[in-house]
Amino acid sequence: MSFLTAVEKQRNGDRLLQIEGLGTTSDEEAVEAIRGWAEGLDGLAIVCKNIPPIIDELKRLRQAGKHVLALVSDVESSARSAYLGIDNRAAGNVAAYVMGRHLEERSDPEVAVVVGSFS
Repeated sequence: MSFLTAVEKQRNGDRLLQIEGLGTTSDEEAVEAIRGWAEGLDGLAIVCKNIPPIIDELKRLRQAGKHVLALVSDVESSARSAYLGIDNRAAGNVAAYVMGRHLEERSDPEVAVVVGSFS
């Protein structure tokens, strides 16, 4: 079934899509939530931290035959079926190229680099 067919069936009242959210909690609570959400589902689309307890649970789901789609932030490839989001390495290369082109005429440019996470 195509994505558009699934959306249309959802609109017609067939329950094909379930959206759940989880606020800031402990890693253990996140694992329990993932376990609970995935029960009875064919697949899971998720935005989560790439940390061992969550990765282990996603791998368990994959081994059980469930599809896992990482959205926005990627996780270890063995823990997901697919990733939908930005390629940060490519985005960084483009940013460096654009910055370099704008600064190439300056004799001694200074650039600040802001890092959101060291992971």
